[in-house]
Amino acid sequence: MDNTEEKITGVIEDVTFRNEANGWTVVDLSVDDRLITAVGIMPGINPGETVVLSGSFVTHPSFGRQFKVSAFSRSMPETIEQIYKYLASGVIKGVGPKKALSIVEKFGSDTLYVLENEPERLASIKGISQEQAQGISEEFKKQTALRAIILGLERYGFTPAECVRIFRKLGTRAVERVEENPYCLCALGLGISFERAEQIEELLPQRPLPDFRIREGILHVLRYNSTSRGHTCIPREKLLSPCSDLLNVPQDDVDIAIDGLINTAQLKASELDGKEFIFLPSAYLAEKKIAKKINIVSAFPPPAVPQLADWLGYVEKKNNITYEEQQRLAIATAAKKGLLVLTGGPGPGKTPTIKGIISIFERQNLDIALAAPTGRAAKRMSEVTGMPAKTIHRLLEVEWDEDDRPVFRRNAGNPLDCNALILDELSMVDINLFANLLDALPLGCRLVLVGDSDQ
Repeated sequence: MDNTEEKITGVIEDVTFRNEANGWTVVDLSVDDRLITAVGIMPGINPGETVVLSGSFVTHPSFGRQFKVSAFSRSMPETIEQIYKYLASGVIKGVGPKKALSIVEKFGSDTLYVLENEPERLASIKGISQEQAQGISEEFKKQTALRAIILGLERYGFTPAECVRIFRKLGTRAVERVEENPYCLCALGLGISFERAEQIEELLPQRPLPDFRIREGILHVLRYNSTSRGHTCIPREKLLSPCSDLLNVPQDDVDIAIDGLINTAQLKASELDGKEFIFLPSAYLAEKKIAKKINIVSAFPPPAVPQLADWLGYVEKKNNITYEEQQRLAIATAAKKGLLVLTGGPGPGKTPTIKGIISIFERQNLDIALAAPTGRAAKRMSEVTGMPAKTIHRLLEVEWDEDDRPVFRRNAGNPLDCNALILDELSMVDINLFANLLDALPLGCRLVLVGDSDQ
């Protein structure tokens, strides 16, 4: 019956699909004279290898019955036939079916030993030079290195997909690096938390230097305060106590570690009003970029609008509304200046003001973009204005890299196609996202920032 967990053992006949980024692989597996399709995270697996797969049979709507792999173990090819199949698959650069046959005919069951330990013997085969022999050996060693790294990392609880990503970040010394300092994983964008790094430390044969944990604990506290509480920086003296409590170490140790992180550019210190504040470098750079862009926007106001009073009157008549003094001031500021920050608590005041701003921008024949940080906020913005609004990510045409980090197609080199942008729910916008949005703002674009004064 499908979905029953079981183990199957077989030989890889063919790899029909492989995603090098995450290790997702589709293989044809020979099991007791049957050919089975197996799918799952199986990085570096190649024809000719004997594998033990754990998982269950499922029925795919397009591809039929296949074995969905949850875990696997493997061994190198052993028989001459398996070794030939392994080499002929193209797994080793510079070796195809013809050359694979010559190598296996020459060395038989000793082929893999020769590839790894005595590559100079390959040059005795016609068509293989000493240089090519060394190249073939190096390619083979890369394959065995990935295998060893995956085995070395799996014992610390990493999934095969995580093993591949760690290998791509740390290279051939991945296992050594993790055993020396598991906390290095937290900064690689792999989604490995400080708490999980602590769990990995418990499994290590030898405890790493305590300073690694202290430093990463400090970074963890700063990241938590940034993502969960919205603090882009923390006064140094207020950082000591929570770090000391989390790590169960004296505050003096935390203070020394902060200096070390500053010296290695992992933290940024800045004095504000006579007090030292500690930033994550990304937050510090984002604040600097935002401040610089806001200054540029403010320094280049749009052309004067001499008929603004008449336009305001027209808008009031059109919308059957009489604006209060503060609302008229906000609309006039949006028209005359490059920047407006519009705040107010819950109530009807902001919405008619935004509509008035949009009407004035339309009278100026401006290309207007509306944006909000979430899909729900964008939908609400569309409903109250009668104009399409997008999430910031969609406006910036986001793509995602192999570590699921955003990459924006709209940026300083490819700015937005608008000359007026109204951004709602500003208090919900992450500082790094806001910096990227401003980076994509074309020169001379009017910017209206809307938010709740209580937030």
